[in-house]
Amino acid sequence: MCGRFGFNISQEQLKDKYGIVLEVPATPRFNIAPSQPVLALTSNEFKKNTTQAKHLQWGLIPEWAEDPNIGFKMFNARRETIMQKASFKNAFRRRRCIVPVSGFYEWDRKQNPRQPYWFTLVNDQSMALAGIWEHWQNAQGTELETLSLITTGANMTVRPIHDRMPVILKQADFNTWLHTDETELKKVFPLLQTCPAQAIKKHPVSTKVNKTNTDGADLIQKIDIVGEQRYLF
Repeated sequence: MCGRFGFNISQEQLKDKYGIVLEVPATPRFNIAPSQPVLALTSNEFKKNTTQAKHLQWGLIPEWAEDPNIGFKMFNARRETIMQKASFKNAFRRRRCIVPVSGFYEWDRKQNPRQPYWFTLVNDQSMALAGIWEHWQNAQGTELETLSLITTGANMTVRPIHDRMPVILKQADFNTWLHTDETELKKVFPLLQTCPAQAIKKHPVSTKVNKTNTDGADLIQKIDIVGEQRYLF
């Protein structure tokens, strides 16, 4: 599962790693939750093999859905069933995306209250999360573009906290993921691998992140857990 992440990536980092330049710098956010807008990279539908950046609502609404509230349940798509599930298979074939993030949160349910952890790459670079997106329109003409993040089995760094984690793409695979034609999906599915455990690090953070209306860099600050007391370093 991936239900919360942060974004604090500079213009220079976005250009260097993803090849995109935003007209307006993206605002740092440290507590992004489903139903909120997310910066994503997609294949440009009007210019083949080029990439564009757009904001998509997190929580995929299938094109055939009558009720957009279905998106509240569709913020993750499982790697193992993405090619079979009616909600996701068409988007996987035609509309894949990359979501740049600084890191993601997961909660240890074995602790009471549940203890949140912040996961990042050990080299402190941004993560490129694999996603799929859809364009939805109702009978009244209301349009929404939405996405779902793809999850896979957790590696040994994440597994003590949760058995699922987001798929993190390698930079060398960005072009294949975004621009491969649907007739060649055999090239795409193998990219959905579990990130090596040694590439990920984690630390506990304050339970302030539990509330989706909170934000700020202090949310990702490491805390020390001593018994029932939790202290900021």
